[in-house]
Amino acid sequence: MDTYLEIIKHCGPGKIGKFNLNGQIVPTPNFFHFPDYPEKHDIYLANSNYRTRKNPIIYDYTFFEKTKINQSKFGILPDFSIGFDIPRAIVEEATKKSYEIIRKYPGQGVVLTGGKFPNLIESCAKEFNDRPLIVIPNGQKLAEKPHLLAEIIPLIREAASPNSALYFPFAPTTLFPILVYMGIDFFDSSEAILCSTKGKFLTPRGPKSRRETESVCYCRACNGKPSEKVVDNPKYLFKHNLDFIRSIISEIRESIKEDRLRELVEEKSGYDTRAMTLLRILDHKKGDYLERYTPISSRTVIEFISQESYNRPEVRRWQKRLLKRYIPSKEKKLSIILPCSAKKPYHKSKSHMIFQKYIRRGAKRKLGLIQEITITSPLGIVPRELEGVYPASRYDVPVTGHWTRDEISVVVAQLKDYLDKAHTNAFAHVDGRYRDICTSAGINLGKKMILSSTALKFLSEQIVAFLTNEKISYIDKIDKIRTICDFQFGLGSGKYLLPKGAKVRRYQLSYMGEQVAALNPINGLLALTLRGGDLLKEYGKYLVNISFEPKTDSIFCVGVDKAGIEIRPGDEVIVIYDGDLVGVGKSLLNGLEMTRAGKGLAVKLRHRK
Repeated sequence: MDTYLEIIKHCGPGKIGKFNLNGQIVPTPNFFHFPDYPEKHDIYLANSNYRTRKNPIIYDYTFFEKTKINQSKFGILPDFSIGFDIPRAIVEEATKKSYEIIRKYPGQGVVLTGGKFPNLIESCAKEFNDRPLIVIPNGQKLAEKPHLLAEIIPLIREAASPNSALYFPFAPTTLFPILVYMGIDFFDSSEAILCSTKGKFLTPRGPKSRRETESVCYCRACNGKPSEKVVDNPKYLFKHNLDFIRSIISEIRESIKEDRLRELVEEKSGYDTRAMTLLRILDHKKGDYLERYTPISSRTVIEFISQESYNRPEVRRWQKRLLKRYIPSKEKKLSIILPCSAKKPYHKSKSHMIFQKYIRRGAKRKLGLIQEITITSPLGIVPRELEGVYPASRYDVPVTGHWTRDEISVVVAQLKDYLDKAHTNAFAHVDGRYRDICTSAGINLGKKMILSSTALKFLSEQIVAFLTNEKISYIDKIDKIRTICDFQFGLGSGKYLLPKGAKVRRYQLSYMGEQVAALNPINGLLALTLRGGDLLKEYGKYLVNISFEPKTDSIFCVGVDKAGIEIRPGDEVIVIYDGDLVGVGKSLLNGLEMTRAGKGLAVKLRHRK
């Protein structure tokens, strides 16, 4: 048997994948159908008490004393299910018996054991981490305990192989989006069947009775019929509920393809307190887990649609990198703090064009001494040289003029950290709540009504006063690119990729007559050439060591010996074979995944030797 999950695209721990069942490809996320009502379906999990006319894709060996396990047919092995609220000693004993059965049948799917004890469940996941399908235990109970669920799913996902699909049985449909975001690949139709027997419709807000539903929908079962007619016909009701699950799965897949899974999760979590609790716990306690699987950039504009958006992995990553990977140039003598604009990047907005006009008027040939900083929510602060870098270059946020206490504290802390590193005078040309923020950070304020001629003239005058005794300085464009390089690859990397004498011409970067990189205008990040990879290789990060000399542009996980733990999906990486550079390109997985996976694509090369 050759059964495994291949990861195609990440959106946080959630992903689009291909589940290969002996050559038959099943797209994920997906759901298994229990065929209590005979109906054609792409994939289904056969109920051991029900004979279907077609062979099931996955066999259910739960009732193993009645069903002989066939090693040539993939299925889910039995476990010694003993309930949820059971003492640890009894769970440990049952776990040993489950292990005995599981070890007899390698290559089959397994139900994890461990009751409600995360460390026991994690141990089981590690013990059988190479199984193609891993079933989350006690799905119904876990769904009602968000704190425990938020602990267990990340443990399982990181203990299991990236080629193992995770199946969460009996999950409520309202939890499907956030469970996929956490790393789940498969669900089932159990809620559709259960609600159908109770005369309830599945809706985006959960199951509803006929009395709670004036009209149904225009799915193929309802077709605009009044709710009572659908309820009176169990076949129609079941088809509606099954179609609803299909629509949820389809919506999740599309959101991943469009890099909008997080937005979907935030939207759907508003309908279910369990989902919202889960999301908040994940953001505050499992932020590193979410960030490891979140792509480094996207063509899609991030929509910060809710308060939960301010805790997104992309925001946390920006703030962390600004703290650890950004140091202002020592040549800067004056920092000017500006408000953000609706248009991105900021320098293309009308307001920032006006600000820069009066900044140049005051600085003249000393413009190179000025550092411009933009304040924005939820990112915090954005130095001018990084405003083209994702996500600062591609986000949108509702503008109300109101700042929460948490938003203010984050920006004030960032401003103070920046000033400690910059060692410059600072002047804020801002209005509204921005003034309170800058005052809290100890920054001098300019005039109000910042687009008025009086305020703009005062800005120019202050620049003249601050820089009167400073020497003339010219802007070195390569310094800006080194800052981007540091932000992308790590502090100090810019000196390796762009040594003294490096030149920039539009988006092309060269050293000693050879192109070393190009600046991507969409995400503001650097794309390496082979020469650039050779220079940056000495920095020692974002390296992928492989066991073969590549003959194509595809590097598969099976050939990856070692990869930097700092690598994220979409990162620019340097591929090494036998100590020598053999290619540069983009990672599809994070560094840990590509070393632990045995199947699937790890890196897509742009250039190779």
